[in-house]
Amino acid sequence: TRAVNMAMVGALSWFLPVKVSTLEEVIKWRLPEKLHRVNLEAFRQGRKALKGKL
Repeated sequence: TRAVNMAMVGALSWFLPVKVSTLEEVIKWRLPEKLHRVNLEAFRQGRKALKGKL
């Protein structure tokens, strides 16, 4: 599902030369408003999964 993809993007974001805020804005831009909350949460959980492990 998209939420799983967003979690993967969140984890990958630690390695991308792009600001987190920019990635979050792109998520909101690309998805319908009704999907923002769940996908942003998945993105943040993906980031959280790697925090402190790098």
